[in-house]
This record gives sequence, structure tokens and C-alpha cells, in this order.
Amino acid sequence: MSWTDRLWQAQAKGWLTREEAWQVLIDAREAPDPGQVVDTVLRGLAAAYSPPPPPPPELDPVIIEDLPEAGS
Repeated sequence: MSWTDRLWQAQAKGWLTREEAWQVLIDAREAPDPGQVVDTVLRGLAAAYSPPPPPPPELDPVIIEDLPEAGS
């Protein structure tokens, strides 16, 4: 998939507006490696739109008991 296709696919997913997609397209076309510009933008958008990690599972409480004294 070309870098322009990836950009429009991200726009279709709602990750950025049409105007933002055009701005990235314009900026990327002026860069030495347009694909790298789009990849960087899409990685940032993917991180921003990925769901947060699930909360850690609840731990059962640990009961610490005193050990009997040695020799008692």
C-alpha cells in the first residue's frame, strides 16, 4: 500500500480530518522521504487512538502472621 493510500485510510478511520490529511500530504511531498513522514504521523495517531491498557488485576490481600519464637 502506498504512503498516500495509508494516509487516506487513516483519514477514513477518523484519525484525522480531511484538511489535516491534505496538510500531511503537502508536507510529505516536500520531504526527501514522504513515506517516512506519513509513517511518523500515522504511528503517532495510532498511539493516540489505541485504547488504554487494561487496569491491573486486583490482588488478593496477603495476611502476614507472626511466626512463633524459636525455642518456645
